[in-house]
Amino acid sequence: MPRLRLLDSPDGEVGGSRSSDLQQRPRRSYDHGVNMNTMMLVSMGKLSTACSRLGITVGGPNAKADAVAALALSGISDEAGLLKFLADSDPTAAPLVPPASVPAADPAIIRDEIAKAVAALIGPIEDAIKAKPEVVRSMIAPCVSKPVTEVFGIDLRDAAGRTLRVDVYSDPEAPRIDPNYVWQENVLHHLIVAQKAGLNGWLVGDRSTGKTSAVAQFAAKTGRRLFRVNFHRGTDSSELFGAWGLDGGNNVWMETAFTTGFKHPGAVILLDEPTNGRPELIAQLNAWLEPNCSVTSGPNVYSRAPGVMIVACDNTTGQSDPSGRFIGTTGQNAALIDRYAFMETVTWLDPVSEARVIMGNTGCSKAMADAIVKIWNIARIDTGKGLLVDAPTLRNAFAFVEVLTAGLPLRTAWRSTVVNKQPDESSAQLQTIFDQYVAPLDWASLLFGATA
Repeated sequence: MPRLRLLDSPDGEVGGSRSSDLQQRPRRSYDHGVNMNTMMLVSMGKLSTACSRLGITVGGPNAKADAVAALALSGISDEAGLLKFLADSDPTAAPLVPPASVPAADPAIIRDEIAKAVAALIGPIEDAIKAKPEVVRSMIAPCVSKPVTEVFGIDLRDAAGRTLRVDVYSDPEAPRIDPNYVWQENVLHHLIVAQKAGLNGWLVGDRSTGKTSAVAQFAAKTGRRLFRVNFHRGTDSSELFGAWGLDGGNNVWMETAFTTGFKHPGAVILLDEPTNGRPELIAQLNAWLEPNCSVTSGPNVYSRAPGVMIVACDNTTGQSDPSGRFIGTTGQNAALIDRYAFMETVTWLDPVSEARVIMGNTGCSKAMADAIVKIWNIARIDTGKGLLVDAPTLRNAFAFVEVLTAGLPLRTAWRSTVVNKQPDESSAQLQTIFDQYVAPLDWASLLFGATA
């Protein structure tokens, strides 16, 4: 970033200074790093807006103050350029240094006066930026609108037949894009609606159907930073909304993933399994889920930054779990549920897509991936019949391939990656699946078959 050398003097006003006054004032020089060009404030109008949002009152004649500040932001350091800029910005003000009357004025002294005025205005702005970094981030967050087809490779259209568009950021801390991820169009469509209309969303589905991956990959593909908040029975308000704590012997307010994401422009906040938390705690999210809200927590007032998305992912819809499969989930406050604009179901991928995901993540052959998908779907049918508590997941499939590839026996691979991951009451049915569908296959041939 360019550094502007500012030379300070104890008093004085920009405009109409006499040469004798300038020459009599002592000069004290110091380097003042001005990293303001990152704010992209390229006009005085934007500067005025920025000062207002940062809570800064600009003193002195507005035209002159804006001109000086905009001048500093532009990085101009030549004294002739400075004087011309000021004169052009405020034609009614007396010339800063009338060239005809002071032909021998010392340029360094002229810079003193200008630098003093710049320092007086820029100093408070820099202090305010340090105090309110989230405001600055919202000013500079680069965001462009692109067709969904360009970003996701899927043609989604609105009711009028127009291709949907999605906001794309360039946050350096966005998640990594998974090239093997396969989108379910209904899920992607809902997420795009959520970001466009500023709605909160809830994705519901079985284990390993890709709920959290959908949110993470949406953040990755749109260049947004992801903040993940996990819930459990012991989650308390300090983990969600912050608390006082010690930092280097000082008592400071400690932010959380949720509060940090809430004020980070374009962030995606993933609420992971919120029904695992206590209903009375989760209900405290109500105020934060309101549009255009301002919520007080500790010493701070939090406002939702532009573009922030909040998406919950859960095995249930917040109405408890009568099946008993998802231990620890509880029914949630109806007012909380109402603050989510939609609850969209995430299902298993179709067999072709699921096999492609397994191949992409493990490098196994197509024949092997197809065989695993067939066996996994048999287990899912048995789960629906109540013969299994849970079906094996895609994570289990990845591990199964890796263990087999490492040379361990088939029965060992099945036991360590599938059977031992399930409740005891599922063991008998999993053994039946192994005997009927797993053991008869020639896994050595499948393992080293063609990968395409």
